[in-house]
Amino acid sequence: MSISSSATGLKPGVCTSTTRPTNPYLGQIIYETDTGYLRVWDGANWDYLSQKQDDTVGLGPVGGLVYINTLTLSSVATGSINSVFSSTYQNYRLVIRSGAASANTALFIQFRAGATAYTTADQDYGLVGINMATGAADNASSGTAVGMYIGNVPTTAGRHLAIVDITNPFETTFTVSSIDAIFQDSGGALSRRGGGIVPTSTSYDGFQITTNGAPTVSTVCRIYGYRNS
Repeated sequence: MSISSSATGLKPGVCTSTTRPTNPYLGQIIYETDTGYLRVWDGANWDYLSQKQDDTVGLGPVGGLVYINTLTLSSVATGSINSVFSSTYQNYRLVIRSGAASANTALFIQFRAGATAYTTADQDYGLVGINMATGAADNASSGTAVGMYIGNVPTTAGRHLAIVDITNPFETTFTVSSIDAIFQDSGGALSRRGGGIVPTSTSYDGFQITTNGAPTVSTVCRIYGYRNS
């Protein structure tokens, strides 16, 4: 234990997530330089107290979601990111918002194992939707090699938002996703909810976002992990 020279604070033990004290005492507090977490030993586990509030090692206070990385597409047809799924988390959330597309285009997600994207045609998905202007049903379902459909991106920016929750991508079991999307296409403003399954026992560490054909898009996708405890 040490007090700073200005006597304004208490300095906890400083370590990393892999070099924590091996024989901690009840109430011991540590700061992990690699995760930005402040933790306390409760007699059985290192509980979270707080997390750094900047982009260096994470975002925001400790909660269910932990920021991992960002995939940015800048006027391209396909963008990919690897090494974002790992054994650290079982469940993930993608928040996808559009800029604009060179032409009204469908947007899809494909999972990746290293540099290889999953392209088997039985990657199934189903979405139940509604036209927000008319109230008419607007549904979509398919088995496709393109990926899971996550809505259309129009030529006007800011008219597509999708939340994609993913479970088990890194485990050697089926990868299951749920999708909640709002977007605009030639039929008007649409809302769709549903999901998809990749029916293969493959460990995926990343994903790619791609358009259905040549149109390019400007899109930002932020990736978060759900804390296990």
